[in-house]
Amino acid sequence: MGQLITSHAHITTNGSDSYLYNNDYWWTRAISAAYDPNDKSVSPIGTGNNGGILLSQNRLDYLIRFQNVGTADAQNV
Repeated sequence: MGQLITSHAHITTNGSDSYLYNNDYWWTRAISAAYDPNDKSVSPIGTGNNGGILLSQNRLDYLIRFQNVGTADAQNV
């Protein structure tokens, strides 16, 4: 993530192109990952492979983020 990658495109024509200087294009972009605005988290996160929470822990704080950009109502949130 974040590593830069450079790409190049070259257009080859049939010889009737009088502007050859614009037949190459270079661009550089950072590698990124998809981002889902719909996620949830809990605190404390727990420990171990199963995310175990101590029995003495009497409160769990949840953060739920969702985005509805469609034309229908959000359901089962």
